[in-house]
Amino acid sequence: MRPRLTVLAVLSACGSALAQHNTSHFNFILVDDAGGTGSLSPSSLSITGGDAGLSGETEWQGVTPLDGTLSFEWEYASPDTGCFDTGYMDVNGSRTTFACNSTHTSFGIVVFNLAKGDRLDLGVWTANGTLGPGVFKITGFDFEPVPAPGPLIVLALAAWPRRARAVTQSKPASLRPRASSLDDERRQKENTADVVSLHS
Repeated sequence: MRPRLTVLAVLSACGSALAQHNTSHFNFILVDDAGGTGSLSPSSLSITGGDAGLSGETEWQGVTPLDGTLSFEWEYASPDTGCFDTGYMDVNGSRTTFACNSTHTSFGIVVFNLAKGDRLDLGVWTANGTLGPGVFKITGFDFEPVPAPGPLIVLALAAWPRRARAVTQSKPASLRPRASSLDDERRQKENTADVVSLHS
């Protein structure tokens, strides 16, 4: 008899181990149209906005390598007044302004999710490029990718079905058919009648 085959699909709970990423994995490039400058290291970025009488942006532009979570600390300062200079983050064209000149010195911590291929820009914008630049510094830049699903493991288990065995049991004596007592008396009378007829 052939065995019955049972197939189990098991998704491994152990995803692919991925190392944490830094700025180098985003392939940042510095784009400037306001006369500003920038510096870059594996764990930090710095942008100094323009102060050359021009309106525009100085920013690091990068592309997210994988799905994951980005975190960093930021600090912004400017000697100018009002919001003529700002430090910002831009994801796929959606801009978040962290600080402007009216706050003078500001700092904070950012943690947010990104998807593979998201455009990430970090920079300084200036309205007039005068009275001192905005300086935007980012430290502790750390990107942690989401672990990829583990491999699909297929297990095949063979099981032989049990064969039914014929079991013969004798019935208890109490369940066996017994001759009726009336039948015994009838046979006894017939035998007695035969004896009497022989002697008469």
